[in-house]
Amino acid sequence: FCECSSLEFISIPSTVKIIGEHSFYHCTRLIDVELSEGLERIDQFAFRECRSLEIISIPSTVKVIGIEAFDRCTRLVHVELREGLESIDEAAFCECTSLERISIPSTVKVIDKFAFISCTQLLHVELREGLESIGEAAFGKCTSLEIITIPSTVHCIYKDVFRNCSS
Repeated sequence: FCECSSLEFISIPSTVKIIGEHSFYHCTRLIDVELSEGLERIDQFAFRECRSLEIISIPSTVKVIGIEAFDRCTRLVHVELREGLESIDEAAFCECTSLERISIPSTVKVIDKFAFISCTQLLHVELREGLESIGEAAFGKCTSLEIITIPSTVHCIYKDVFRNCSS
C-alpha cells in the first residue's frame, strides 16, 4: 500500500503477524488504523510519513516497533503503547511534531537512538521501572519537554539523550 494517496482507513486482522517495511509508507491521507491483537512486529518505515494519522493504539502482542516506523507522522497526537512491547527502535517516532505525551510500558527494555527526536510538542514522558537503556539523542530536540524521571532500572544513558531540550 506504499504511497496509496487516497487510502484513509485500514483494519489489520488478528491473523497478520508482521506489518512489513514500507507497507503504508507515505499514505498521506491515512487517518485511521486499527491494529488487532496477534500482531507481533511493525517493521521499519511501515507508517513513515503518514501525515494525516492522528491516533495509533499498539496491541499488547507487538514486541518491536521498527526503525522509523512512525517517522514524520506530523499529526500524530496520541500513541498508546501497551505492556508486552519490548523495544522502540531507532527513530521510531522521529519528528512526530504533534505528539504531546508518551507513556512507555514497563516491558520496554530499550528505547533506541533518536526514538523521539524532534517531537517538538512532547511535554510529558512517563518512563517505568524495567527500562534498561536510553539511546543516543532519544529525546533530543524535544523543545517542550519539561520533566522526566529516569527509572532506577536504567543502567545506560547514551550521549545527547536530552540535547536541545530547551524547556
